[in-house]
Amino acid sequence: MDNPIQLFNTPPTHLSVGAVLRNELGQILCHHFDKSPGEGLSDIYVLMRETVENNESLEASVHRGLMEEFGATGTITKYLGPIIGNYPEADPTQMTEKTTLYFLVEVIDFDPARRHTGDAESASVLQWQTPEFLIEKMTAQRARVGDRGDLDESPILNRL
Repeated sequence: MDNPIQLFNTPPTHLSVGAVLRNELGQILCHHFDKSPGEGLSDIYVLMRETVENNESLEASVHRGLMEEFGATGTITKYLGPIIGNYPEADPTQMTEKTTLYFLVEVIDFDPARRHTGDAESASVLQWQTPEFLIEKMTAQRARVGDRGDLDESPILNRL
């Protein structure tokens, strides 16, 4: 198609996939931002989340996101459900509703040197953490940041 129709991610809506990347010890790989890029938020923990591109399957989006954000490959084993939240656009009076569909992924290979350095996520420190640690941190950050429901991914981790 010369001019594909923009099916996804036209404000006020946005579709993403998320991955709960788990290792053989049961730990989850996450981003930790001392200060999140462009938002001024500090001490933020988030899972891998990637925008679904036009004509891309959800599975392909997960695999692309794992490589771009973590330098990892894995096997998708289970759908964990969605989180729907809002985030501000450049105009603070405009909000976009973001739906992220999360999948449990068992790690096959992890090499952070393969991360894409041009993405905002490349500013994070990658950490393997227990689900319990992340649930506590994400619940606390939700209390700190208020309306940004997409920053509390603890409901997904509770489903493990």
